[in-house]
Amino acid sequence: MLRLAQGVGSLALQYALPRAAEALPAVAAAAARAVSGRGFSRYRTASGSMLDEPAMSAPKQGSTVVLVSGGIESAALLAYWKHWDHAQHLLPLFIDYGQKNVRQEEAAQQAMCRHLGLDFNAINASMVAHQLNMATVGAGRRYHDPLPHRNLLLLSLAASFAADSGAANIAICLNKDDLGVYSSASLPFLHHIESLYETLEPPIQLLMPLLALRKHQVITMGHQVAAPWHLTYSCAEGGAAPCGACEPCRGRAAAFAAAGVEDGLLSHHSAAQA
Repeated sequence: MLRLAQGVGSLALQYALPRAAEALPAVAAAAARAVSGRGFSRYRTASGSMLDEPAMSAPKQGSTVVLVSGGIESAALLAYWKHWDHAQHLLPLFIDYGQKNVRQEEAAQQAMCRHLGLDFNAINASMVAHQLNMATVGAGRRYHDPLPHRNLLLLSLAASFAADSGAANIAICLNKDDLGVYSSASLPFLHHIESLYETLEPPIQLLMPLLALRKHQVITMGHQVAAPWHLTYSCAEGGAAPCGACEPCRGRAAAFAAAGVEDGLLSHHSAAQA
């Protein structure tokens, strides 16, 4: 089994591309070539069979819990996998960990699931962050990201949800730009989570299908399968309309510009205001 500590190149091979390059968005093919240096290959499943679908197609063995947030990556990955007819294998899971914009994120994810014909699943873990905030920064103060090392909790809850649902895989929507931004999104951390998942009974496979792609490449990929950008939400402030000034809003605008794709969310709000 490939290990995360071996680097992003190995991960690109784990989710390798099929020889039928025309079946894949060109940006995903280019990203895999650049990272792996080996051109195209086909993805071998745990049983040894070969898949004709692209690298980011869900494994056929069991269902896949997809940790989602109502954002760009969630929309792109779910739309992409549904395009390859894996909707029946997908279990989108949204977790409320007390984030400031949780109501908007959750509403966006619910709308996205309805649009794609997927079931919406949610876990409310907000009291964990609430109790930590009360103990450390006092009542009334609320950060956008109030839970230190949140991925440790999210991936643990996802494992419990997967076991309860009989799912064999958990997918996270982490892209190359976000890798290592904080310690619980680093390769060493993810390597340890992967190892922990393997010790469970039954074991769970950790999937990171977007890891070789930068944010604008994720947008290009999603655009080719009609990802519902107008239903997504990225703003840290939690308002009904994106503020356009926070770091997530600025990063979103830059990524859509780099991809040369119109941001459907902004078009939607502009139309609503007209």
